[in-house]
Amino acid sequence: MTENENKMKIKKLVLMAIRGDTALRRRIMEALDISEPTFRRMINTNSDDLTKAAVLRVIREELNLRDDEILEEVKATAEDAEPNA
Repeated sequence: MTENENKMKIKKLVLMAIRGDTALRRRIMEALDISEPTFRRMINTNSDDLTKAAVLRVIREELNLRDDEILEEVKATAEDAEPNA
């Protein structure tokens, strides 16, 4: 990832909605085939894995939102750079 590249993250309001909806959390965990502790880590760090197509589809269906209402573009940081890139 270059210095000027941006990446997509889940908006904070959507993260809050996910945290408060047990059925939605369960569907996301099933879509990613992950455990509750892994899901908690991902939601707390707003992991890039939350922007996968399967997760976005679940969020769209459950919350009746469009992608532009779910995602926001954020500036990439040095921590986001790929090693040996």
